[in-house]
Amino acid sequence: MTQQIWLEYARNQDGKLVHIEDSRRGLGSGLLCPFCGAEAIARQGVEKSWHFAHRAEESCAPARKMSKIVIPLYDDFFLGLKPRRLAELIEFASIGRIADSRVQRRMEAADLIAWNPYARNGRGIWELTKRGKIPLGALSVGLFAEIQDAELRRFLDFLPADGVDAEIVREHWARLQASALYFLKVEIPGLELLHKIGMTGRSVEERVAEIRADLSADYGPVSVSVLGCWPGLGRLERYCKFRFQHSWHPLGTRSEYFNFADVKPVLRELRRLR
Repeated sequence: MTQQIWLEYARNQDGKLVHIEDSRRGLGSGLLCPFCGAEAIARQGVEKSWHFAHRAEESCAPARKMSKIVIPLYDDFFLGLKPRRLAELIEFASIGRIADSRVQRRMEAADLIAWNPYARNGRGIWELTKRGKIPLGALSVGLFAEIQDAELRRFLDFLPADGVDAEIVREHWARLQASALYFLKVEIPGLELLHKIGMTGRSVEERVAEIRADLSADYGPVSVSVLGCWPGLGRLERYCKFRFQHSWHPLGTRSEYFNFADVKPVLRELRRLR
């Protein structure tokens, strides 16, 4: 049995990469797999993430290796920690100490914890570093953006000059840079006040109109207002969802909605973004 390949990008007749969100559903669009040149099928359903796929009988080994676009600190915030190491970090954050000196040295070497000699009236204490707070969603969005930006720059500097994989990564990064992060207030009659965090490559006005029309189809007239929009920072959307996941409040299959007990701290944090 051949393996079904999922890709976010296909190539058009002019040789340019096209994202799945900018394509037409199904076959007949003339889009091709950027690796093997086979016709690409645009899958744009409601249950799975949109993607391009090959025909069932086809296989593409290079595409299998690129089935997921990997960009540092974009959609994986566990820093490559294995479950046991992540559990150690969570335990440290909970009790504030480490019984095993080997674990302590390992976490310090990984820049997850650091000794603060000035805490406790000069007696000192081990604390989570900024990096160590990321897997816990405990780092503010603004500070996370600074670390993400530095890692992305290093990653792009070492990206190969050619190759389809590198071409797709650069195209995806350019797409992220062109997108905006937005924060919306959503008022639906009969429901609690909700908020929505998302990213868009279009104007925020277009996105709001689309959201309003989508919700109105199921809930009747709704009010959607913009509390903030940050051009060029769409790359932070997934960390925001990770950081605020405890307030996540999906509407059926619709994600990105939140029910904050107090939205003011969230809004203050996001408004510090530059």
